[in-house]
Amino acid sequence: MITRRHMLQATAAAGAASGIVAVNRKPPKPVRRLPPARVAVLKARGYEVDFESLVACGLAECGISLRGKRVLLKPNLVEYAPGAPIHAHPAVLAGALAALRAQGAHVVVGEGPGHRRDTLDMARSADYPNAIPGFDSGFIDLNLDNVRAADLPGLNEPVYLPETALAADVIVSLAKMKTHHWAGATLSMKNLFGVVPGAVYGWPKNRLHFFGIEESIAALYSFFPRVIGIVDGVIGMEGNG
Repeated sequence: MITRRHMLQATAAAGAASGIVAVNRKPPKPVRRLPPARVAVLKARGYEVDFESLVACGLAECGISLRGKRVLLKPNLVEYAPGAPIHAHPAVLAGALAALRAQGAHVVVGEGPGHRRDTLDMARSADYPNAIPGFDSGFIDLNLDNVRAADLPGLNEPVYLPETALAADVIVSLAKMKTHHWAGATLSMKNLFGVVPGAVYGWPKNRLHFFGIEESIAALYSFFPRVIGIVDGVIGMEGNG
C-alpha cells in the first residue's frame, strides 16, 4: 500500500533527481527540553455543562493566570462532517473564551484548517457563530493572516507564521481528542499545525510532511514558549480523525 508519506517522499526524490536542490543556510536550532506539564483532568457528563466554570477550575488547578496577556485561542477545526466529533465542540470553545476573558486576558479566536480553504464557512458549519456572539467579526483566519519568517527549532529552513500567532503572549490550543492515522493520536500539540498558513504552504500543508510530522509538532511546540492545552475529550473520535 502506498501512503501519502511515501508518495510525498517519492515526489521529493524525483524533484532532487531533476536538479532541484535545497540548500541549508544555517544549522537548525535545537529543540528545547521542556519540564513536565501541569495537568488537570475534569469531568463533564455532556456538552450541556457549564464549560466556563469547568475551564476556570482547570486553569486554577494548574496555577495559570492570564490577566493582561494577549491570547490566541486556537480551536481544532481541521475538518467538518455532520454528526462526527472531528472538531472542538462549540460549547467548549464558548466556555473557554468566556473563562479566559473573565481572567482579564485579551483573546482572539483563530484557526487555519489544513484541508478546507473557506475557514469561516467551516466555522459556521460547526455552529461556532451561534455559540459565540460576534464571532464572525472577531475571528482570524490564520491561513490568510499576514506572515513573517521564523526559525523553528529542529527544522533546517525558516517557516512563515501568522503575525497573530507571533504576537500572542500565549497560545491556547483547544484540541479535540481523537486518533490520527499518521500521528497515532492528536491531543493538544498537533493542533498547532493550524498556525501554519495554508496561503503559503497550501492545503494540506505538505511542507510539514516533508519535514516530518513528529519533527514539525516538536518544532512548533518548542518555538512557541507558552502553550496551554484544553482538550475536548467529552466525546472522543476513533478512526480517521
